[in-house]
Amino acid sequence: MKHQSEPSENDQNRKPDKFLGIDEIEVSIVMPCLNEEATVATCIEKTCVALKQMDVKGEIIVADNGSTDASVEIVLPQYPGHQENVK
Repeated sequence: MKHQSEPSENDQNRKPDKFLGIDEIEVSIVMPCLNEEATVATCIEKTCVALKQMDVKGEIIVADNGSTDASVEIVLPQYPGHQENVK
């Protein structure tokens, strides 16, 4: 019986996330968003800068919860094709 903290065979054979262009994601940051058109772009940019400064391979997941403002329209054009660390 395997200890729970040991990686499973599936985990060991998992391919890197080629969609993101990242070999190994060290951290996933979930950024909740509801009507944040005034702040969402700044939050994403500051988070990207922080990840680079810390030399951490990460992704940012913006979780929109039905915004009625332009939050989604602001994020998507800035990150076409989901740049390497923004989904």
